[in-house]
Amino acid sequence: MGVRVVVSAGGTREPIDPVRFLTNRSSGKQGLALGRVGGAPWRRGHPRHRAPLVVRPELAARVTVVGVESASDMERAMLAAAAGAQVVVMAAAVADFRPKAPAEHKLAKGDGVPEIVLEPTPDILAALSNARRPGQVLVGFAAETHDVLATAGRSWKRKRVDLLVVNDVSQPGVGFRP
Repeated sequence: MGVRVVVSAGGTREPIDPVRFLTNRSSGKQGLALGRVGGAPWRRGHPRHRAPLVVRPELAARVTVVGVESASDMERAMLAAAAGAQVVVMAAAVADFRPKAPAEHKLAKGDGVPEIVLEPTPDILAALSNARRPGQVLVGFAAETHDVLATAGRSWKRKRVDLLVVNDVSQPGVGFRP
């Protein structure tokens, strides 16, 4: 049957209220570009996970796409898909923080400036590492702005991945939206 590969792409969105969210500048280009490299797994029908989702029509029939919105959504989808995969590529730019208590209704300017308390989102790459099976290959991505190699080195050791792709996102043209 071949090797089953799961790839995540894009950024996640964490709700502040029903109309606003926290996110990052990820364009999703990194994960989508993986499909253009020789031997692209999803050209052979392997799943990928992306938030927000756009799939070219010519690829749509050959991939399984699971659209997700938040870090929690992506964690559930990635853990489920990774259970049957030989290779997991966590290229998505997951938001590191989310509002602890999103407002139920749209925050109104007339009510004054809200105080938004943040909490960490799930560390999906660490969860995938903890749940991985023997022989499963785990690839992570790190977006850094300073002390790039030192920071990424600590992440690589802590998350126990086979390969960590490090992006210095302080540089122009690295895949983050302007």
